[in-house]
Amino acid sequence: MIVRVTADCPMIDPDEIDRVIQRFFDSGADFAANRLPPPYKRTSPIGMDTEVCSFAALERAWREADQAYQREHVMPYLYDQEGRFKVAVVDRQPDLGGHLRFTVDTPADLQQANEIYAALATGTTSRWRNCWRKMRKTRNGSRRLPRCSIKIFMKQTNAPPRRKQFWNDQGR
Repeated sequence: MIVRVTADCPMIDPDEIDRVIQRFFDSGADFAANRLPPPYKRTSPIGMDTEVCSFAALERAWREADQAYQREHVMPYLYDQEGRFKVAVVDRQPDLGGHLRFTVDTPADLQQANEIYAALATGTTSRWRNCWRKMRKTRNGSRRLPRCSIKIFMKQTNAPPRRKQFWNDQGR
């Protein structure tokens, strides 16, 4: 089993990784992910992206992939042609796709992430649900996080993703 998470997701929740791994095993899939590009719908927060595949599937992709993007981004070969591999899409209820953002794609994202970590440095783990609980308390006025960090948790309106082909968090 190979688990792929990316460096631009420093706040990734270990529970989310475990959830995708569990679905990979339970489904008998060659590849499982909690996000795929459109037409699939993102239901997990941005920055919780997890992909799991078998070594055999990854080895086959290495041998057969002939498109530059399939070789550069590793996993597209596993899901970009229906039926080539058994794929499990791991959806979340409630649907939080595009409503929460825990990623670092720009210098502004990095600044916001640093402020969030500083505000959460009171012993709380970095699991996104704990961060969201703190944000909800903040919005109700009982706690105060830096104002500029709040938008990292809010629905995105001004920070489109770098690679639109991988997700569409703005409903376009």
